[in-house]
Amino acid sequence: MILLFASVGLVDTLVSLALTSGGASIDNGQWLAASIADRGATMLAGLMLWLAPWVWSSRLFAQQAGADLERDSTLRKVYLYAVLLTAVSWTVWNAAQVLYVLLRAMLIPSEAGGLWNTVQSDLSRTVAYALVFGTAWAYHARVVSREATAATERHRQATIRWIYGYLVAIVGAITFGAGLGGIVNTAVKVVAIPGVNQGAHWWQEQLALYGTMILVGLPVWLIPWTRLQREVVATVARRSLARRVYLFLALGITVLTLVGTGAYTLYQLLRVALGERWTVSNTSDAIDAASAALVAGLLLAYHLRVLQRDAALASSDEAAAAASVPAA
Repeated sequence: MILLFASVGLVDTLVSLALTSGGASIDNGQWLAASIADRGATMLAGLMLWLAPWVWSSRLFAQQAGADLERDSTLRKVYLYAVLLTAVSWTVWNAAQVLYVLLRAMLIPSEAGGLWNTVQSDLSRTVAYALVFGTAWAYHARVVSREATAATERHRQATIRWIYGYLVAIVGAITFGAGLGGIVNTAVKVVAIPGVNQGAHWWQEQLALYGTMILVGLPVWLIPWTRLQREVVATVARRSLARRVYLFLALGITVLTLVGTGAYTLYQLLRVALGERWTVSNTSDAIDAASAALVAGLLLAYHLRVLQRDAALASSDEAAAAASVPAA
């Protein structure tokens, strides 16, 4: 983490330098030298702290003899999937920010110039995060793929690959669900309460934001999820712990969203029943809750259908196994 964040700082500095016209903010190169020295020293420290134990662990992983093999280490897997979760989340988030700027400029062309001046200072850090953490994602995904190939058992190979796939899929599904809920929310507000003053271009900004989350989250979810769904015909894939964790996590998040939005809607109705006047603000809050509940309900229904399909396939497996047993 020290290496990654220091690398982000260095890339941010260099991109800011490239975007700064004329270099007016640089005081005879002293600012640039101090910044690069600071980031470079931190990068070097982080590189030493990461590289030495990582190379040692990788060499132990290559050994195939001994009682306590590194390839069976649980902590190594914890490291890999923790770094992947962090890298995937940061990369998706920052890639979405870059796409948001582009979509907003397309939807509000009259403010494209002012938007560029506003986000120029933040854009360099966003690009740096996407570049550095995207590289970390690609590298550790390659390590996971290589370790899955090197695994001695087919089940262990598949398990390593499944964990990575479901890890990426849950990040993409959450991003896609949040974006879809925001799009529904914005569309309903435009139709239901068009006269409310929420800014000159508020609906364009909302569409750009949530549309970005859909465009980024949907492929991040569907690409690994489609591949995993093709493997579910195999019993071992259907009963894997990684798949159960993903499905129950998706079910838990959607159910909690439905409970939360339902409780909030009931709270608003009770306030009105007790004599409080219904206002446009209450209508806006009700639309927020209904939009979140709608998307959560759709995702809940879909993942319940997936769970039922898995259960039906499991029942078919048990029936086929029972039929193959000869009668005494």
